[in-house]
Amino acid sequence: MFLKNFGYCPCCGQETQFESEGEWLRDDYKCMKCGSLPRERALLMALEKTVPDWHEKTVFEYGSVNREVSRRLAQQSREYGSTAYDGAIWDIDRFQDAKKQYDIIITQEILNQIYDYEQVFQQIAGQLKPGGAHIFTLPLVRKNHKSHNSIKRMNGEIFYWTGDEYMKGEPPLDMRAWEWGYDIVDRIFRTSGLFTKILTLDNLEFGVRAEYIDVMISMKPSEKLQ
Repeated sequence: MFLKNFGYCPCCGQETQFESEGEWLRDDYKCMKCGSLPRERALLMALEKTVPDWHEKTVFEYGSVNREVSRRLAQQSREYGSTAYDGAIWDIDRFQDAKKQYDIIITQEILNQIYDYEQVFQQIAGQLKPGGAHIFTLPLVRKNHKSHNSIKRMNGEIFYWTGDEYMKGEPPLDMRAWEWGYDIVDRIFRTSGLFTKILTLDNLEFGVRAEYIDVMISMKPSEKLQ
């Protein structure tokens, strides 16, 4: 056993034991009652910190995988809607039009699997009410280095990065369309006008410890800036 401790799980809302057999805590450090992972617990901690009255808000989640964090959002928010995650790369047509707006939009681990991030962030911004928040997780594996587009779609065909050049064809199964770094903050603002901060949490009491579990919070201004 690499790590084991007692604490409180933000996902199932119970006192519990967290355990990890291996060193890769991001996927192994689980709540023994609900099976939640550090990045999921970090997301709920960030939600509580950013929007403490989220229970009174409307919430929409893109790419729900029906885990404990999504079930809690569905049960305890004033109104909850979602689309399911199927493991495929997401395109703009996976995101609804902006006819309805929400207080909070949640995405987990899907924004590194989109071709056109500019359209997606613009769409999300359009779906947020003034003062609303997009709260999301994805691994910022590039950190201080420039984000990299590993899979592109050009003229209806798919190209993937081999390490030296883009090659047409089917990319490796474990390759993501984007490898993101901290410059995601600037990219989101330039494309959507949303102000984003990166929240890094580490708290064993709540089972939040691992690499690449940053939570991004993009806020829509309450009033349109002049």
